[in-house]
Amino acid sequence: PRYFTTSLSPERIYNFDRNVQFILIVRNPINRTVSHYVEWMSRMTKNEKQVCSFDDRILHPNGTIVSTIDEINVSMYDVHYQRWLKWFDKKQILVLNGDELITNPVPLLNKVESFLNISHYFKNSMFTLNKEKGFYCWKRNATTEELKCLGKSKGRPHPTVSDSTLNKLKEFSRPHAKRFCQLADVKFNWCSL
Repeated sequence: PRYFTTSLSPERIYNFDRNVQFILIVRNPINRTVSHYVEWMSRMTKNEKQVCSFDDRILHPNGTIVSTIDEINVSMYDVHYQRWLKWFDKKQILVLNGDELITNPVPLLNKVESFLNISHYFKNSMFTLNKEKGFYCWKRNATTEELKCLGKSKGRPHPTVSDSTLNKLKEFSRPHAKRFCQLADVKFNWCSL
């Protein structure tokens, strides 16, 4: 998602091709924040660097949210999306709920096909739920049993987050989620955290 959050990206892409179409997949910002923390922790551990708890990572000592770290900043979709709208029309950006992609991928993939004005290829029979990870795997075609599944970095266990921290995250994220949903004209189940 780096290009979505990098401030210079919209202008650079506009100058390269102002007619480009974008597919923006966003998730519940709370879930995305926790997932990003798990990825951060994995990278730090892999590089033998010291890690800290979720609370220590996202909260200042006074208990407020650290909005400058990627785990939080990337989830402030409204801030980044508004920057893109200065350069591109909403009609050029298909916004999808990534949580739905996890639970029911075919309707979202069909939306992508329609947005790109290509024939519909994906069907429910092409997907099988990987119960261990909780994600769907894809069969390249109906005649094969060979599955393509998400890599090891997906579906990892998430830390337990205290109710107090969850409430702080919701309080911080709520206005951003609401504003993003209004800007993007979407009605996702997390728009009113």
